[in-house]
Amino acid sequence: HGFKSMDGAVVFNLLFGIYFNFMRPHEALDGQVPIQLPELQDASYQEAWSILMKKAISYSKDPKT
Repeated sequence: HGFKSMDGAVVFNLLFGIYFNFMRPHEALDGQVPIQLPELQDASYQEAWSILMKKAISYSKDPKT
């Protein structure tokens, strides 16, 4: 099936990277995520995505923050 454009493939890979590093518990890390953010500690799955997307938007506007 694949993607209809390269943009779709890029977005898919970016979102997978976010999920893999910030949200997915890893067995090798005793069920912890590789990159832990305090604001994601008690967040639901949907809230975590929202927080991470807002951080990405904020960073893209001012990468110094």
